[in-house]
Amino acid sequence: MKKVLVAEDNEMNQKLMMVTLRRFGLPVDVADNGLKAVELYKSDPGSYLVIIMDIHMPVMDGLEATREIRRFEKDPGLHVPIIALTANAFATDVDNFMISGMDDYLVKPLGVELLKESFLKLGITV
Repeated sequence: MKKVLVAEDNEMNQKLMMVTLRRFGLPVDVADNGLKAVELYKSDPGSYLVIIMDIHMPVMDGLEATREIRRFEKDPGLHVPIIALTANAFATDVDNFMISGMDDYLVKPLGVELLKESFLKLGITV
């Protein structure tokens, strides 16, 4: 079964995401910064159903991590959906998310129904 990669530096948000995703029956890997998320993805790209990517993280932010994942995917022709997770959802922010290669975005605090809607929009069934 494919996993969800959650890239989030806040421990409480990590726990909330893990509980929510496990309710959906999905296994979860967690990275506490963008660089770790990139490394986890690159180590086994076919194992991830979707990446939920916080925007503001230490070491490497979510935008740069997404750009790095998209550069990596060009060679093997892969594409994992990436959902931005942010407290900022102004039009310019959303434009930056999409330009970096993200497929959708969700605003914190995250609601279960909004997560389900995003998954449905991306063709992910839970």
